[in-house]
Amino acid sequence: MTPDYGISTKNVYEIIDEPLTKGVLNGKRLNLFSGSEVDLDSVHNDLEQYALMLKPDLANLKEILLKSNAKKALVSGSGSSVFGIFENSDEAQRAQLNIEKTCSEIRGKTDLKVFRVTTID
Repeated sequence: MTPDYGISTKNVYEIIDEPLTKGVLNGKRLNLFSGSEVDLDSVHNDLEQYALMLKPDLANLKEILLKSNAKKALVSGSGSSVFGIFENSDEAQRAQLNIEKTCSEIRGKTDLKVFRVTTID
């Protein structure tokens, strides 16, 4: 989901107060993926907490995704898009319909765009 506003990456980096190297050991990225399986507990976005400081309402979009059965929801990069990871394509399609219905109220306040993407099996 993408609201009609963006977040300046520059502004996000200006408020960062810690190193952003989680998941790195001795200069090498830790392997968090095994084939097509992903450990969802290991999927994170170091910039998310700062994006939420600048635009706290993004947390509402994450909550909508989680209430629509997303296994994980995160801000993408420095924002302002938010994405959810779903168990399968059917779950994602049901979620998209639910999200579009839920977000019709939000659309009155902002131009929210909802997209569904999938991986190739």
